[in-house]
Amino acid sequence: MTLLAACAHRSPAAAPTLDGGWSSDEITVFVLLEGAEARPAIWVERGELLPAGAIVRQDNGAVQFRLTEGPPATVTIALSEDDALLLIWADDDGGQPEHHSLTRTTPHSTAALEQEWADQAAAAVAWNVEAIRTAELAHFFALDTFLPAEIWPRSVASLTPDPVAWPDGSDFEQLGWSPQGMVRGTFEVTVAEDGRELTVHGWQDLDGDGVPAHWTATRQLGVKRISAAGAR
Repeated sequence: MTLLAACAHRSPAAAPTLDGGWSSDEITVFVLLEGAEARPAIWVERGELLPAGAIVRQDNGAVQFRLTEGPPATVTIALSEDDALLLIWADDDGGQPEHHSLTRTTPHSTAALEQEWADQAAAAVAWNVEAIRTAELAHFFALDTFLPAEIWPRSVASLTPDPVAWPDGSDFEQLGWSPQGMVRGTFEVTVAEDGRELTVHGWQDLDGDGVPAHWTATRQLGVKRISAAGAR
Protein backbone atom coordinates (compact mmCIF):
# COMPACT_ATOMS: atom_id res chain seq x y z
CA MET A 1 0.00 0.00 0.00
CA THR A 2 2.85 2.37 0.83
CA LEU A 3 4.39 1.79 -2.61
CA LEU A 4 1.04 2.38 -4.32
CA ALA A 5 0.53 5.59 -2.38
CA ALA A 6 3.99 6.83 -3.35
CA CYS A 7 3.30 6.08 -6.98
CA ALA A 8 -0.05 7.80 -6.82
CA HIS A 9 1.54 11.03 -5.55
CA ARG A 10 4.63 11.00 -7.78
CA SER A 11 5.16 14.33 -9.51
CA PRO A 12 4.82 14.29 -13.28
CA ALA A 13 8.06 14.36 -15.25
CA ALA A 14 9.29 17.81 -16.13
CA ALA A 15 8.61 18.92 -19.67
CA PRO A 16 11.61 18.92 -22.02
CA THR A 17 13.35 22.27 -22.05
CA LEU A 18 16.05 24.07 -24.00
CA ASP A 19 17.58 25.20 -20.73
CA GLY A 20 21.13 23.99 -20.04
CA GLY A 21 24.27 23.11 -21.93
CA TRP A 22 24.35 21.39 -25.33
CA SER A 23 27.39 20.16 -27.23
CA SER A 24 28.69 18.31 -30.29
CA ASP A 25 32.20 17.85 -31.62
CA GLU A 26 32.01 21.24 -33.37
CA ILE A 27 29.83 23.56 -31.34
CA THR A 28 28.56 24.14 -27.79
CA VAL A 29 25.49 26.15 -26.81
CA PHE A 30 24.44 27.31 -23.36
CA VAL A 31 20.80 28.33 -22.95
CA LEU A 32 19.84 30.08 -19.72
CA LEU A 33 16.10 30.58 -19.49
CA GLU A 34 14.42 33.01 -17.12
CA GLY A 35 10.89 31.61 -17.33
CA ALA A 36 8.73 30.22 -20.09
CA GLU A 37 7.81 33.63 -21.52
CA ALA A 38 11.19 35.32 -21.08
CA ARG A 39 13.87 35.54 -23.73
CA PRO A 40 16.74 33.20 -22.87
CA ALA A 41 20.35 34.24 -22.51
CA ILE A 42 22.35 32.22 -25.03
CA TRP A 43 26.10 31.72 -25.42
CA VAL A 44 27.71 29.88 -28.33
CA GLU A 45 31.20 28.40 -28.32
CA ARG A 46 32.68 27.63 -31.72
CA GLY A 47 36.36 28.39 -31.51
CA GLU A 48 35.55 31.24 -29.14
CA LEU A 49 32.75 31.96 -26.70
CA LEU A 50 30.25 34.57 -27.88
CA PRO A 51 26.91 35.82 -26.53
CA ALA A 52 23.83 35.90 -28.71
CA GLY A 53 22.49 39.28 -29.77
CA ALA A 54 18.89 39.65 -30.91
CA ILE A 55 16.90 36.62 -29.72
CA VAL A 56 13.40 35.68 -30.90
CA ARG A 57 11.24 32.92 -29.40
CA GLN A 58 9.06 31.39 -32.09
CA ASP A 59 5.53 30.03 -31.65
CA ASN A 60 6.67 26.42 -32.18
CA GLY A 61 9.10 26.63 -29.24
CA ALA A 62 12.22 27.16 -31.34
CA VAL A 63 14.56 30.06 -30.61
CA GLN A 64 16.28 32.11 -33.28
CA PHE A 65 19.19 34.50 -32.73
CA ARG A 66 22.26 36.17 -34.13
CA LEU A 67 25.69 36.36 -32.51
CA THR A 68 27.17 39.67 -31.39
CA GLU A 69 30.38 39.01 -33.36
CA GLY A 70 31.83 36.81 -36.04
CA PRO A 71 30.47 36.06 -39.52
CA PRO A 72 26.87 37.31 -39.91
CA ALA A 73 24.56 34.32 -39.52
CA THR A 74 21.16 33.37 -38.19
CA VAL A 75 21.04 30.45 -35.77
CA THR A 76 17.91 28.47 -34.91
CA ILE A 77 17.71 25.93 -32.07
CA ALA A 78 14.86 23.60 -31.13
CA LEU A 79 14.35 20.36 -29.23
CA SER A 80 13.98 17.16 -31.23
CA GLU A 81 11.74 14.25 -30.25
CA ASP A 82 14.67 12.36 -28.67
CA ASP A 83 15.62 15.33 -26.41
CA ALA A 84 18.54 16.40 -28.56
CA LEU A 85 19.04 19.99 -29.65
CA LEU A 86 18.76 20.66 -33.35
CA LEU A 87 20.85 23.67 -34.40
CA ILE A 88 20.62 25.23 -37.85
CA TRP A 89 23.36 27.71 -38.78
CA ALA A 90 22.59 29.85 -41.86
CA ASP A 91 25.26 32.30 -43.02
CA ASP A 92 24.00 35.56 -44.51
CA ASP A 93 26.10 35.08 -47.63
CA GLY A 94 23.95 32.16 -48.69
CA GLY A 95 25.00 28.59 -49.20
CA GLN A 96 23.63 25.46 -47.61
CA PRO A 97 22.68 25.89 -43.93
CA GLU A 98 24.57 23.70 -41.47
CA HIS A 99 22.58 21.24 -39.35
CA HIS A 100 23.98 20.05 -36.02
CA SER A 101 22.56 17.62 -33.46
CA LEU A 102 23.73 18.49 -29.94
CA THR A 103 23.31 16.45 -26.77
CA ARG A 104 23.07 17.67 -23.20
CA THR A 105 26.27 18.58 -21.41
CA THR A 106 27.19 20.32 -18.18
CA PRO A 107 25.26 23.60 -17.84
CA HIS A 108 27.06 26.83 -16.94
CA SER A 109 25.88 29.81 -14.94
CA THR A 110 25.67 33.27 -16.48
CA ALA A 111 28.44 34.45 -14.16
CA ALA A 112 30.77 31.63 -15.25
CA LEU A 113 30.13 32.30 -18.93
CA GLU A 114 30.66 36.05 -18.54
CA GLN A 115 33.96 35.39 -16.74
CA GLU A 116 35.13 33.00 -19.46
CA TRP A 117 34.22 35.60 -22.09
CA ALA A 118 36.12 38.31 -20.14
CA ASP A 119 39.18 36.06 -19.79
CA GLN A 120 39.07 35.32 -23.50
CA ALA A 121 38.84 39.02 -24.38
CA ALA A 122 41.74 39.86 -22.05
CA ALA A 123 43.86 37.13 -23.60
CA ALA A 124 43.19 38.58 -27.07
CA VAL A 125 44.46 42.04 -26.07
CA ALA A 126 47.53 40.57 -24.37
CA TRP A 127 48.26 38.41 -27.42
CA ASN A 128 48.10 41.45 -29.71
CA VAL A 129 50.45 43.44 -27.45
CA GLU A 130 52.99 40.61 -27.57
CA ALA A 131 52.55 40.29 -31.34
CA ILE A 132 53.26 44.01 -31.78
CA ARG A 133 56.37 43.65 -29.61
CA THR A 134 57.55 40.75 -31.81
CA ALA A 135 57.04 42.85 -34.96
CA GLU A 136 58.94 45.75 -33.36
CA LEU A 137 61.86 43.50 -32.41
CA ALA A 138 62.07 42.26 -36.00
CA HIS A 139 62.09 45.88 -37.20
CA PHE A 140 64.84 46.72 -34.69
CA PHE A 141 67.05 43.81 -35.73
CA ALA A 142 66.69 44.86 -39.36
CA LEU A 143 67.03 48.66 -39.02
CA ASP A 144 68.51 49.20 -35.52
CA THR A 145 65.57 51.31 -34.36
CA PHE A 146 62.05 50.85 -33.04
CA LEU A 147 59.07 52.39 -34.80
CA PRO A 148 56.57 54.51 -32.82
CA ALA A 149 52.88 53.96 -33.53
CA GLU A 150 50.09 56.37 -32.67
CA ILE A 151 47.16 54.94 -30.74
CA TRP A 152 44.86 52.89 -33.01
CA PRO A 153 42.04 52.20 -33.84
CA ARG A 154 40.41 54.56 -31.27
CA SER A 155 41.28 56.62 -28.23
CA VAL A 156 41.30 55.11 -24.76
CA ALA A 157 38.46 57.45 -23.77
CA SER A 158 36.23 56.12 -26.58
CA LEU A 159 36.67 52.43 -25.74
CA THR A 160 33.46 50.39 -25.39
CA PRO A 161 32.79 46.67 -24.84
CA ASP A 162 31.92 46.31 -28.53
CA PRO A 163 34.59 45.23 -31.02
CA VAL A 164 35.49 47.51 -33.93
CA ALA A 165 37.16 47.04 -37.28
CA TRP A 166 40.85 47.79 -37.81
CA PRO A 167 40.87 50.44 -40.56
CA ASP A 168 43.73 51.23 -42.90
CA GLY A 169 46.03 54.16 -42.27
CA SER A 170 47.77 53.30 -38.99
CA ASP A 171 51.47 53.47 -38.19
CA PHE A 172 51.31 49.72 -37.58
CA GLU A 173 51.23 49.20 -41.36
CA GLN A 174 54.92 50.16 -41.45
CA LEU A 175 55.55 47.22 -39.10
CA GLY A 176 53.64 44.90 -41.39
CA TRP A 177 51.31 44.07 -38.50
CA SER A 178 47.55 44.04 -38.11
CA PRO A 179 45.24 42.01 -35.84
CA GLN A 180 43.10 39.13 -36.99
CA GLY A 181 39.56 40.42 -37.32
CA MET A 182 37.89 43.02 -35.14
CA VAL A 183 39.33 44.24 -31.83
CA ARG A 184 37.95 45.47 -28.52
CA GLY A 185 41.30 46.90 -27.54
CA THR A 186 43.29 49.88 -28.73
CA PHE A 187 47.09 49.93 -29.12
CA GLU A 188 50.07 52.28 -29.10
CA VAL A 189 53.86 52.10 -29.28
CA THR A 190 56.03 54.75 -27.63
CA VAL A 191 59.76 54.86 -28.41
CA ALA A 192 62.69 56.52 -26.63
CA GLU A 193 64.39 59.45 -28.37
CA ASP A 194 67.35 57.33 -29.44
CA GLY A 195 64.98 54.76 -30.97
CA ARG A 196 66.45 51.89 -28.96
CA GLU A 197 63.80 51.38 -26.25
CA LEU A 198 60.07 51.00 -26.57
CA THR A 199 56.84 50.36 -24.70
CA VAL A 200 53.87 48.68 -26.37
CA HIS A 201 50.50 49.54 -24.83
CA GLY A 202 47.15 47.80 -25.09
CA TRP A 203 43.88 48.85 -23.42
CA GLN A 204 40.32 47.56 -23.32
CA ASP A 205 37.18 48.51 -21.37
CA LEU A 206 35.10 45.37 -21.39
CA ASP A 207 32.52 46.60 -18.87
CA GLY A 208 32.32 50.13 -20.30
CA ASP A 209 32.89 51.83 -16.96
CA GLY A 210 35.55 54.23 -18.21
CA VAL A 211 38.31 52.44 -16.28
CA PRO A 212 40.20 50.38 -18.86
CA ALA A 213 42.43 47.39 -18.29
CA HIS A 214 45.98 48.09 -19.45
CA TRP A 215 48.79 45.82 -20.70
CA THR A 216 52.36 46.74 -21.66
CA ALA A 217 55.44 45.10 -23.15
CA THR A 218 58.98 46.45 -23.54
CA ARG A 219 62.18 45.49 -25.32
CA GLN A 220 63.30 43.38 -22.36
CA LEU A 221 59.96 42.29 -20.88
CA GLY A 222 57.10 40.43 -22.48
CA VAL A 223 53.48 41.43 -22.05
CA LYS A 224 52.16 42.04 -18.56
CA ARG A 225 49.03 43.55 -17.09
CA ILE A 226 49.71 46.77 -15.15
CA SER A 227 46.15 47.85 -14.28
CA ALA A 228 44.26 46.91 -11.14
CA ALA A 229 42.75 43.43 -11.04
CA GLY A 230 39.20 44.81 -11.03
CA ALA A 231 39.63 46.76 -14.27
CA ARG A 232 38.14 45.00 -17.28
